[in-house]
This record gives sequence, structure tokens and C-alpha cells, in this order.
Amino acid sequence: MSVTVEELVSACFDELQMGQRFVPYIRRAEEAGFPQLAKLFRVLVASETVRDTLLRQGLLHHADLEGDYFVCPHCGLIFHFEHPDQCPVDETPGATFIAIR
Repeated sequence: MSVTVEELVSACFDELQMGQRFVPYIRRAEEAGFPQLAKLFRVLVASETVRDTLLRQGLLHHADLEGDYFVCPHCGLIFHFEHPDQCPVDETPGATFIAIR
């Protein structure tokens, strides 16, 4: 059976449904009388939904690219080919990035 890159990426993200893992906690927080916590869970759902979309698009774009990847050990930002001197998000030194070769 032949499978495409798009099918693999789609199956992976459909299985994970990362942003949806917080949905049950919204109702539980509201029912327990914690509206601010429910709001924070809604923020997490929105953020993860956007992140899922970006990751899905990024995987499709990078699936055929050669080279190494570097991951910031604090925020998870991903760089292709080489790490920066420091992370632009949290200033973690680039030398501490996790290399995926």
C-alpha cells in the first residue's frame, strides 16, 4: 500500500488532536466555579489549534528537505540547518539547543 507525505502528516495530527485535550477541563473548571481557569483552558485550546495548523503546514513543507534541525530546550522553537546564537524567544544560548541529525 502506497502512502503519501500528506496522508502520514494528516493521520498523525488527526490522531494527536493536541488542542482538544484541554476541552473537557473548560467545563469542569466552569462547573467548579473557576471562570478564570476555564478562560485559560480556552486560551490553551486556541493556541494549540493554531500551533497544530502551523506544525501541519511546516511538516508538509519540510518533509523532503535535507539537513539538521535544532530545538530550543526551553520553548521548543525549531530551527533548520543550524541553531542561532541565542533563541529569539527566550534568549537560551544556541549552543544548548537539541540537535536532531
